[in-house]
Formats: sequence, structure tokens, C-alpha cells
Amino acid sequence: MANSPYGAPIVELEAKLESFFHREVRSRLGGMVVKLAPTTKGIPDRLVILPLGQMYLVELKTSKGKLSEMQMFVHSRIRSLGTEVVVLHGRGQILGWCHAKANQFDPEDKKQSKAQLAKKAATAKKISAKTKDYHARKRAEKIAAEANA
Repeated sequence: MANSPYGAPIVELEAKLESFFHREVRSRLGGMVVKLAPTTKGIPDRLVILPLGQMYLVELKTSKGKLSEMQMFVHSRIRSLGTEVVVLHGRGQILGWCHAKANQFDPEDKKQSKAQLAKKAATAKKISAKTKDYHARKRAEKIAAEANA
């Protein structure tokens, strides 16, 4: 972590992290980030939608930020319902998560049947044909090519 000229550690503002997160999800993953309205206390503040129907609830925190007790409770409840909740602290974890998601699709994965790969390829082709978003289209084209390889 960098220090200010006065020796105090610089903590990045959550607003800057949010902007950085939006750019990374869009450019690296071809996805989109939706800021959720704070209608329920403890709910994660972002919904991330990635190609092929992947969705995640994401809570961004600064490198020194902590979850409240209510957030921990609500996140646990959401996970128990089968939805993935991701808590990312700072730029390093954002980059790590985006990198992991970008490399997640592996057409050599033995757990995926040929039918599943064909379905993913077909979905990716539909996304590629319909979207005007350059990054989403390129990501979908890459997935379709890998699935058909």
C-alpha cells in the first residue's frame, strides 16, 4: 500500500474502486455491472452479469474495509440459497477475481459433456450476434471458438 507524503497510508475510495471494477468487468470479461439500490440492509451492492448466464452478487470494500454484522448475515443467507456472493477488498482482489473468471471456461474440462459445450457455444454465438458491446462480443466469440475446438 502506498503512503502519502505525510507518511500515512493511502486508502483508495470505494467510488474509485467501483469505477475500476466496472472497467475491468467490461474489458476483461465482456460483462456488465449493475449497481443495486440499497433497499435491504446488508445486501451486496453490485450484480455482475457475465456471458453464458453467469451472475454474481459482489460487495466491494477498500483494502481496509470490513463487512458489517448485517452484511455477513445476509451474505450467508444468500449463499445458503445457492447464489454466489463475492467480497472483494481493493484493486488486487478485483484483478485476481477478474483474471480467475476470464480463465474459468476450459473446453478441456472433463466434467463438461459435449452437449454442454455445444449449448455454451450456441449461447455465445447468440450473444455475439446480438450485442453491440465490443468486449462482450469478443468474449462470446472466444468462448464459442474454444467450445467448438
